[in-house]
Amino acid sequence: MPAAGTITIDRLVRDKLTLTGVTAQFAVAEQGVDLTGITGKAYGGDAKGELHLKPAGPEQWAYDGDFLVDQVRAGDLLAAVSPIRGLEGTLRTGFRVSGLNGPGRNPLESLSMRGVGIVFDGTLVNIPAVQKLAMALNLKEGAGASIPFKTIRHSVRVQNGFA
Repeated sequence: MPAAGTITIDRLVRDKLTLTGVTAQFAVAEQGVDLTGITGKAYGGDAKGELHLKPAGPEQWAYDGDFLVDQVRAGDLLAAVSPIRGLEGTLRTGFRVSGLNGPGRNPLESLSMRGVGIVFDGTLVNIPAVQKLAMALNLKEGAGASIPFKTIRHSVRVQNGFA
């Protein structure tokens, strides 16, 4: 039984990740579920994208999607979704995700993700490798504790989930 429409979610929470003001177009058919035109707010910025779910066996769904986060507080987003700490600034990243999900299954365990982006007008804060480099270069005490930067370009790749 096909169905389509618009979905609106005031607050969407997945573990520590929080999105607000989420809207999307949805289409449900025998082939799966498509969420397109997804928009929302996250950590001071915007999130948008699309997500597709297709049956992949009894009570399992394969998912894939493309997303963009823009003008997001990097440190807050990273703290919500990863163990990475010490990178502050404004983040713009596009990424593609895919994996499997179903009852009793954590979709992050099968997640594959590729992304590229930029962090700008930021600071590296209390990163041990930076502090050790500052000490090795005989920079003044505390010089490695906070390093401002204009631009850091990055890429990220996760294959076969998070441990």
